Amino acid sequence: MIFDLLHSLAGLLCLRECGRMAAPTREEIIEFNKSKLGTKEYWEEIYARDKQAFDETKDPGDVWFGQQYVDKMLRIVDALPGVTKHSRIVDLGTGNGHTLVEFAKEGGFTALVGTDYSAEAVALASAYVQEEQLAEQIHLVQDDVLDSRLERHSFHVVLDKGTFDAIMLSADREQAQSKYIETVYALLLDDGSPSFLVISSCNFTQAELQAIFDSHFTFRLAAKYSGFTFGGVEGFKASTVCFEKRPTPLVS
Repeated sequence: MIFDLLHSLAGLLCLRECGRMAAPTREEIIEFNKSKLGTKEYWEEIYARDKQAFDETKDPGDVWFGQQYVDKMLRIVDALPGVTKHSRIVDLGTGNGHTLVEFAKEGGFTALVGTDYSAEAVALASAYVQEEQLAEQIHLVQDDVLDSRLERHSFHVVLDKGTFDAIMLSADREQAQSKYIETVYALLLDDGSPSFLVISSCNFTQAELQAIFDSHFTFRLAAKYSGFTFGGVEGFKASTVCFEKRPTPLVS
């Protein structure tokens, strides 16, 4: 299931160079081939299968990237200035809802929203949240980040664990990237208080993420993970980066 998808993404990723002195230009960022992982139909099939399994076993399915990435994201958010247990936090592409359940149970956050463009994912996450008795803390809604109808300027933190990766495997990656950035920027608070994007990616390094989001966000911090070395090149399975919303974008 999800681990199969990780293997597919890993095939696209291969071994990425880390620790470069300068961030890459936008033109240097790796382009990915069109993939079924970028289609809604594929995710509907995956989550329909996972929902059926959950109904039988109460197991919500695999944790995208692994539990350590959820834990890192939670620790980052917990330490952000101005973020309280009652701050509104949205998880884009929430899938089975595991990240939100962890933020509620382990982090104590009470105003969590999960979105996914897959109706089957929302059904699975809703069942999981109900099973964990967290319906008061977690609200789930079907919404497409590339055509979002969520209230603008209403969230203190946006979470993303793999959704941007999947979007960048769609047919029109350039347009999708631009729309994604605009949407996230619009969802975050616009009242002068700091607001943040915390993103985990297995297809982009920290430097590449900084290059992608620099026009609308400033780099704040990155999580540290144990890496691996092959042929003298150091690599990591994924990157987790925290960005702060710029008061005004550098580009329109």
